[in-house]
Amino acid sequence: MRIPFALVLVLALGAAQETSPGPSPDARGGHAMTYDPPRGVTLMFGGGNRERAFNDLWGWDGERWSLLSSSGPSARNSVTFDYDTRRKVAILVGGRTSEGLLEDTWEWDGQRWRERAGRGPGVRLHHFAAYDERRGRLVLYGGLKPLDGRTLERLTDTWEWDGATWTRRDARGIEAFPSSMTYDDRRGQVVMVAVDATSPPDGERPSAMWGWTGDAWSRISERFGDPALSPSQPMTCDPDGLLLLDGAMHKGSTAITWLWRNGRWAASGAAAPTPQRVSHAMAFDRRRNRVVLFGGHAGFMPGRSGEMFGDTWEWTGAAWERVHPGR
Repeated sequence: MRIPFALVLVLALGAAQETSPGPSPDARGGHAMTYDPPRGVTLMFGGGNRERAFNDLWGWDGERWSLLSSSGPSARNSVTFDYDTRRKVAILVGGRTSEGLLEDTWEWDGQRWRERAGRGPGVRLHHFAAYDERRGRLVLYGGLKPLDGRTLERLTDTWEWDGATWTRRDARGIEAFPSSMTYDDRRGQVVMVAVDATSPPDGERPSAMWGWTGDAWSRISERFGDPALSPSQPMTCDPDGLLLLDGAMHKGSTAITWLWRNGRWAASGAAAPTPQRVSHAMAFDRRRNRVVLFGGHAGFMPGRSGEMFGDTWEWTGAAWERVHPGR
């Protein structure tokens, strides 16, 4: 399927003005986050704003941000970043720079970055990945492949990284547009939320969930329904299941926190992080039993278009708390 290049969301980001004491990552969008269990820190890499892209790696311990590295992978956004609990490394794949798309694979061992050799899934944009803890593999799905500078091909292939080799496991994929992926502790399975490809392209589309068996994607949701999502809304584990924060680009002034409980999604009545945002990132801090969220931007919200955010929020299981004002 070919998609007009003009329909791809390009980061158009502005600089936040707020400052805070102590070290803090710059405001940004298009970054990625994962949790490092042995070291008890939430890791954040990359992203960008209107002035620049970043290649800095930060760690959040629940009280403060620390700059861990400013060398290694080149500055980029739209990466995947996931933690391999068996080999105790964080895995970064691909991304986008001002000069084009990347297909490299990097690993962070807590001290240094290491680029891994070998051919992988190839260049692509807006791919999704999650680490399969039960099977000990990083699972990567889909994305968009540039064809001629004007159109993009939608990819439906599934790849796995075992720490040494990339292997394509499936080429069929699903007949839907992926929105997010994570590992579901309760199911013991990588899961993916995707939106209905037959719905009108503007605004939100009804979503459904699939699980990865190791050989193919298996339908979890019987039909498309709630939540109705814009593309690429981040999802992660939370203290009681799964959490998905819909930045609600087309919904007006209210973002929505969706909770996966007992096999279905339900909208939380808790107030969402403000201001409303898209292109944010989240990870689940298992030691403290909290979801950590950083940054994002205002998208095309009336009166805030292009505004960047550098604040840090945490989901307690019942409410969002702003825990660091950012800069």
